[in-house]
Amino acid sequence: MSLISYVIMLVNLFVAMVVFVLITRPEKMFGIVSYFADLREEWATGTLGEEDYARLFRIANRLQWLALFCLLGFSFLCGSLIAIIQLSAL
Repeated sequence: MSLISYVIMLVNLFVAMVVFVLITRPEKMFGIVSYFADLREEWATGTLGEEDYARLFRIANRLQWLALFCLLGFSFLCGSLIAIIQLSAL
């Protein structure tokens, strides 16, 4: 197998690890989600209320599904690229 195939596999593995960490621990992405929910100042100062945390959790839950479907497409793309590389090496 060529070096580029290994690099593609490692990138796919890294993206999968990030997605699965974000799925199991959604609070890890609250900083990013607070930017999209326009709660940057509250997040930075630590003055988020219960409703704000619930809102961030709902947004993070939606982003988890989006990230999972993006991972599906990215993995399919990586597999296709590796197959093309393998076929061109023959």
